[in-house]
Amino acid sequence: MLLVFNFTKKNIFLSLLLVLWMPVAEAFLPSAFRCQFTQEEKSLVSGKIKKSEGQIEYRQPGRIRFEIMKPHQIIFVGNPKRTWYYTAPPFDGEPGEVTISNGAQHPILKFFDVLSKGLVKNESYDVTKKDGIVTLTFTKAAKEEFGLKSAVLTMGQDYTFLGLNKISVTLSDGKTIELFLTELKPNVALPETVFRFEIPANTRQNRQ
Repeated sequence: MLLVFNFTKKNIFLSLLLVLWMPVAEAFLPSAFRCQFTQEEKSLVSGKIKKSEGQIEYRQPGRIRFEIMKPHQIIFVGNPKRTWYYTAPPFDGEPGEVTISNGAQHPILKFFDVLSKGLVKNESYDVTKKDGIVTLTFTKAAKEEFGLKSAVLTMGQDYTFLGLNKISVTLSDGKTIELFLTELKPNVALPETVFRFEIPANTRQNRQ
């Protein structure tokens, strides 16, 4: 009886280890991160590629600070309660402009939130992997909820977050946003103040 009891305890212990290990093994997106990016966006009208540079700070769930620093400063800050979309003035002395709304509306924020489900098939998207490239195809319900059609993630063969170097997101309206990522820093401390925007003086305010 003792041998049976010990064997059973061993099985239970191994089962618990497996259950604890599985979420870690399948996790891809860290709970918070910071990175630099170069963005390429193709105009649906002219077909020209617009390039910009900036920084992303993200924390699950629903918190992002997306700053474009070049060629013109644009800042999007979002948390679960409020969002700010700020455009800096083109010339000194002129007013900037900020649009304030309730809830998080930026497509990149929605993408990172849903990406927390990992690189495995789920109720929001199908997943295919080949040669370090992951393709996410969103379901009809997810397209309607998030405004996302598909995404392509380019990374190393180990399929880890630190190997991620390019994200190409296609929105439900056909618009594609490409982000080339560098200096990824996972699990950084990002306090709530990062996800609140202090409106500069001489700024026109619009509320939605």
